[in-house]
Amino acid sequence: MIITVGSDNMADEDKYVIDLKGKDLSIEKIGGKALNLAKMSFANFNIPPAFVVSVDAYDFFIKKGLEYKISGILDSIDFTCENSVSEGCSQIRSIIKQEELPQDLSVELNDKLENLPDGYYAIRSSAVAEDLADASFAGQLDSFLNIKKENIPEKLLIVGHLTGMIVP
Repeated sequence: MIITVGSDNMADEDKYVIDLKGKDLSIEKIGGKALNLAKMSFANFNIPPAFVVSVDAYDFFIKKGLEYKISGILDSIDFTCENSVSEGCSQIRSIIKQEELPQDLSVELNDKLENLPDGYYAIRSSAVAEDLADASFAGQLDSFLNIKKENIPEKLLIVGHLTGMIVP
């Protein structure tokens, strides 16, 4: 998830929430959209400052208890049946939305959100497998526009994964 904000001095040492002005960013950690925005920013395009909830955050979130639940649902899906796939996806989304963010991730995210000015933000997916040379998933993932900062954590969970970006 990319979150763009009005400050250029966000901490680079954070583990789960990464400033797009940071060094050594990789598609494997922040996704294609976020990496391309970072490159445009470094090339002096007028890009709002942004931060990303990283792949590490997603892994941490899923491995705190959801991995086995999701695996069980995936094992029960008949992938030749559209209704079965749809129902399985709904179940997975539901358990993700019901889960609370792990404390470490929540603290780090809340520190970033506290410094956001009041206003409206866009929450965009930034999956690590999108926008590759041989694959595109345009339109496959969720985006949310005009989101107040206090609603950002909820929308992060609805995106269905935590990797993404937020932009003012």
